[in-house]
Amino acid sequence: MSVLALWGMFLACGESSDSSADKRTSGWFATDLHVHSSLGSNDAGEASTVDAIAAVAAERGLAMVVITDHSNSAGSMDCPSGDVEDCPNQGPEFPALALADGTTVQVGVEASPVVALSGGREARGHIGCIPRTPEGFQGETDPLVDRPVAEIAGGTAVDWCQHRGGLAVVNHPFSIAGWLAYDWSSMAYDAMEIFNGGGRFDAWDWSAVQAWMCDISQGRAVVPVGGSDTHRVHTPTPPEGPLDQALGYPTTWVWAESGTPEAIMAGRGDGQTIVADPTTRLAVKAWTSVGEARPGQTLQVSGDVFTLEVGVQVEAEDLVVEVVDVFPGACVTDTRIDDGAVPEVEPRILRSRSLQPGEAVIETLDIDAERVSQVVVWVRPATPSGIGHTGVAIAAPIRVSSEP
Repeated sequence: MSVLALWGMFLACGESSDSSADKRTSGWFATDLHVHSSLGSNDAGEASTVDAIAAVAAERGLAMVVITDHSNSAGSMDCPSGDVEDCPNQGPEFPALALADGTTVQVGVEASPVVALSGGREARGHIGCIPRTPEGFQGETDPLVDRPVAEIAGGTAVDWCQHRGGLAVVNHPFSIAGWLAYDWSSMAYDAMEIFNGGGRFDAWDWSAVQAWMCDISQGRAVVPVGGSDTHRVHTPTPPEGPLDQALGYPTTWVWAESGTPEAIMAGRGDGQTIVADPTTRLAVKAWTSVGEARPGQTLQVSGDVFTLEVGVQVEAEDLVVEVVDVFPGACVTDTRIDDGAVPEVEPRILRSRSLQPGEAVIETLDIDAERVSQVVVWVRPATPSGIGHTGVAIAAPIRVSSEP
């Protein structure tokens, strides 16, 4: 299938509000993996019910959303301060499970680990734990005790999630609010949120991209994902202000063999993702005479050259589309475990060009297979600093291998 056909799938998905995901076979499916409800997040509006989330998701063409409430505990919303980070987890776990339909709406959790220090307590970021199968956390009775009644590092939440069959996601690993930043106490997470809906795409998201590139450069199979982090389900999209968070903004596109929840979750777990502002279309495909690959897959090469085709359509200004190779050694400096600093990464740039608002581009490149390791295509701000950037899209890597 050519990139033109793939691109057509993106356009059809994005423009349809009444199509059913299970009517299609293989293709890209729109998801939002970081959503808060009024059931388990005391900073979510009363209108953000599970039914409302499902309805808005359908209106916006989303095949799946995952509710990731703070500690996902209805009993954690009644402490005196009313602060979501202060309220201890009291259970029950996963209250939205009783109402989620299991198709459009899945239920996970966002852990909020806290440790005790000599001067008080300190939050250690947020860990998203999302289900790998539709059964997800049904019947899970072992609670995640992660708020002030417990003293756990971020890595403990990663371990808790994985031991219960979840996909552990480091949400907004860098943030202007230090208590939201991850403590890097474990590097065994499965995925990283490289685009969070707060601030649209901002400098801290770009720092997350650097950390993700460092991970894959070092051989870690970390899935790139995005999430709106919305606490107000009826916030219009695109968001009116740079700090608004709208359901489906950004979108994590997942390649799946069908529109069933099982297939979408499998594609997500395999890392076949493109994270994007929903106003931008990015389609990527690589092939040789003997095979082909899309983002998140491995291209087997038998000769010296393979073909990469990229399709891009944008509406925003000041954007650049780039093809880069995140090779072993591209991560020059990584001291996250010691001091939490943003890694220094220098991918090899294979192609770069500026984009104009309203422009649609399809390019075909012949690439020396011996020169590259992992090809990443992204649409990024020309200067990725500050907040409020629109139009960003980042594809999972296409790995290149000459081994049989």
